[in-house]
Amino acid sequence: MPVSPPAARAGKPARVDLAGKPAQAKSDTGQDKAGASGRVRLGVPEVDGLMACGAGLALGALHEIGADESRDCGAVSGLGLAFVAAVARSRPGQVLWVCDPMVRRETGLPHAPGLWQFGLDPARIILVLARRPEEALWAMEEGARCPALAAVVGEFHGFVRALDLTASRRLSLRAQESGVPVFLLRHGAVAEPGAALTRWRAAPAASGPVALAPGGSETGMGRHPFIGLSRWRAALDRNREGSSARLTLEWSHAASRLAAPAASDTLVSATAVGPDPAAAGGELVAFPGRRAG
Repeated sequence: MPVSPPAARAGKPARVDLAGKPAQAKSDTGQDKAGASGRVRLGVPEVDGLMACGAGLALGALHEIGADESRDCGAVSGLGLAFVAAVARSRPGQVLWVCDPMVRRETGLPHAPGLWQFGLDPARIILVLARRPEEALWAMEEGARCPALAAVVGEFHGFVRALDLTASRRLSLRAQESGVPVFLLRHGAVAEPGAALTRWRAAPAASGPVALAPGGSETGMGRHPFIGLSRWRAALDRNREGSSARLTLEWSHAASRLAAPAASDTLVSATAVGPDPAAAGGELVAFPGRRAG
């Protein structure tokens, strides 16, 4: 096989591909330069600033989003969809979505109208329903090898023995080599050691009222008390590129973007018919019991 002139002068064999062309050089960490430089901004300065050089989420990497409780599966899926939608807007190709058997039973499958609300065309989704977790991991790894894909998403529920540190490292390496971002969504599973570049923990947050007409906040009209934007409490507890953080994120379906509201407004501040709270420093009073008969 032919070698490049620089390698021949150095007396070392050159790395070539099947076509006989010099292979792309890798950095010291084994990550392709293309994968290392690929970034996508989420549109939230509070999040983009946490990454390397404040340039946003790395594409050629593994990112994990999870929650300890199964009841928080909506927050995990919502935050994951927000990340995937941002990537799909900046990268062409299909999104490979892989689900293990327990996800189908406990969490549910991606819903086409819901994908549209996140600005993600359902026609771009390749849905894989694996029969075993091992098959799901195999499909994710094969998808992460393909640079034509926009992203790879894998959903798992509960403790998965096959999803150990070795499997996580393999997914991370495949993402680094191809530049395809891999998102690992874990429902009802505690955080475990892994090779993810970032690890998020998601939980639902109370949404605030939506202004339905201009000037609604001033007049008190035009703000619906029962419709609010999707909000999540997102905890970035592992970040290999920067510091950790805890913040509230909000998704706007109309604008198809994430935002970080300054404060979370509750839909109902207090009940109008409930009892007043007890005053501090009160005393305990015993009432005489009633006699039966």
